Amino acid sequence: MLNNKSHLWSFALLATLPALAACGGEPAHESSTVRRDSAGIEIVETSQPGWAPGQGWALEESASLVIGEADGGDEYTLYRVAGAIRLADGRIVIADGFHNQLRFYSGDGGFLNEVGREGKGPGEYEYIRGVARCGGDSIFGFDINWQTKVYTAAGELVREMRLREPGSPLSPYDLTCAPSGYFLITGWGAQTMQMNVGFFQAMAPASLL
Repeated sequence: MLNNKSHLWSFALLATLPALAACGGEPAHESSTVRRDSAGIEIVETSQPGWAPGQGWALEESASLVIGEADGGDEYTLYRVAGAIRLADGRIVIADGFHNQLRFYSGDGGFLNEVGREGKGPGEYEYIRGVARCGGDSIFGFDINWQTKVYTAAGELVREMRLREPGSPLSPYDLTCAPSGYFLITGWGAQTMQMNVGFFQAMAPASLL
């Protein structure tokens, strides 16, 4: 199920929870902020939203667009969806993990074409893990160890590359990218055993590429 505000889902959920906690207490715009130092790094924690009541994002009650059918044709059968993006012209690209390919749909959900397949050769995926827009309408498909395939907006494969943690032979622990084309890579950091059950924090380097 895809909503035309799907790229705001995670932010909306994060925004909604603090707003609910504020009900019956202080107004939401009167945020409570705590600043503390951690090894020379300032950490700012906010327990309440910084916007006035009624200004926060909210999820729609029903989806404006649904892609995927349980008993439909193969092009509409999706399994282990690893991500989805909307292009500037309204088309939608879905990373289908079962078929290890990127599937292109029109703005109204009609199937257009697909690129990629399972394998270890050029243009193939071992275990597709995500899709993103990184720089304009360039489409980036990410494989299991962040091996990266770059496509034009039309779905033509332009190049393949392997992203690495700077100064390390390791693939990144995680990464994200921006429309400007920059990548923010999080390294693995110190690898220690954590045997206790509960919350703990770990420190790892982050690099902008």
